[in-house]
Amino acid sequence: SIDRYSIIVMGGIAAEAVEYGRADGGAGDEEALVRFLRSLNPRSGNAVSAWTPELIRNQARWGATQSVLLLKEYKPCYDALVDALER
Repeated sequence: SIDRYSIIVMGGIAAEAVEYGRADGGAGDEEALVRFLRSLNPRSGNAVSAWTPELIRNQARWGATQSVLLLKEYKPCYDALVDALER
């Protein structure tokens, strides 16, 4: 779904922000989300409007927020993943 994709794409940015207090990278990830959403017109089978810049920004913010919440909820799992990837 669009929501799941948004969470996954914004997850790297969210992880960097949680870990370091800010996210310097992720422009490519964010651009991928923007391109994806722009390609979806109309917004759904029942909607007649397209993904406007405002709707795209809101979706990106929502995805980032959900990513942060998931990272905090599953912090031990995230830490184990980071540890495994650093080896």
